Amino acid sequence: MVKKIKEEIEREGAISFERFMEMALYFPGYGYYMKESSPWGEKGDYYTGPQLHRFFGAVVAVQIKEFWDLMGRPEKFVVVEGGPGDGTLAFDLLSYLRDYEENLFFRLFYILLERNPYLEMVQREKLKDFKNLLWFRDLTGLPEFSGVFISNELFDSFPVKRVKMEDDLKEIYVTLNLDKFTEITKPAEKDVKEYFSRFSVSLKKGFVTEVCLKMRDFVEKLSFKLKEGFVYTIDYGYTAKEYFADERSKGTLLCYYKHTFHENPYINIGDQDITAHVNFSALQIWGEESNLRTIGFAPLGTYIVSLGIEGALEKVFKMGLFLKDFLKIKNFLVSQGFGESHKVLVQSKGIEPQVLKGFLLRNKRDSL
Repeated sequence: MVKKIKEEIEREGAISFERFMEMALYFPGYGYYMKESSPWGEKGDYYTGPQLHRFFGAVVAVQIKEFWDLMGRPEKFVVVEGGPGDGTLAFDLLSYLRDYEENLFFRLFYILLERNPYLEMVQREKLKDFKNLLWFRDLTGLPEFSGVFISNELFDSFPVKRVKMEDDLKEIYVTLNLDKFTEITKPAEKDVKEYFSRFSVSLKKGFVTEVCLKMRDFVEKLSFKLKEGFVYTIDYGYTAKEYFADERSKGTLLCYYKHTFHENPYINIGDQDITAHVNFSALQIWGEESNLRTIGFAPLGTYIVSLGIEGALEKVFKMGLFLKDFLKIKNFLVSQGFGESHKVLVQSKGIEPQVLKGFLLRNKRDSL
């Protein structure tokens, strides 16, 4: 992967950090998410909700059932998952619906958007007992659908531009100095400047942060494909006000390698995750511009409690709740775990405004 990036810099000159990150993560065969390996779980570099406990999939299934009810229980209901990883979330939520929501389960078509052929193979094996499954590489080939688009930690993996405020706003580029990667800055382009104007942000000198314009493009394409239904996003991130606060003057970029994290994207290239927190305010604005109405926004822990998951708990733990299960589930609820760092954003298209159970206790939509 290092060789591929160096060859592009030698051929093209300095590349944007966004391009560097895109290559490091998604270059066919060599990028972190494109190799024949799974980065999740004990043997990987980090855990996500589905790997932590099957309870996560049950929570998502409960929410999908509510979406189906609000749409009038259509005979055909499509669930599209973006970034399905090793298929664990799909397996857990489909298992829950099969066991406890048969009316929905037999009307459901499940589509997985997966770029990595190896991971598609892993998913197909894990989900071999389920029918009505389809795979697509990306949104381009996806047909129009009515239902729900779900994602868990998808947007944080999108390549980002990195910017730095000097005498004026500059974008960070990556070049070579004595065969080592080094950063230089160039004047920021118009779309980057407009991004900060949109949020009325004035960065202090020396402030470094990220801009994810690829998220805007994705939302526009997704809304075009979604005829009617919901967009259900779970990810870690902040509102714009939080994102550009003084305490984040070095940005939110982090790298994960063997269950440790650091801030150097120029080591372990192709073997470590590079990620930036999601600006949920941007996700909301771009959604509204693409006819996606924001229904609710809340921390994951509060959302799960408000959703009323007592019934799901009883079903998931019909064989008994053990201490190890309790400790793992606690991670979804407490502020020290996923409960506060991860947020839930629900948007709708073609659906009259609704009050969802998950946001009855706390809806921070106005903070966006």
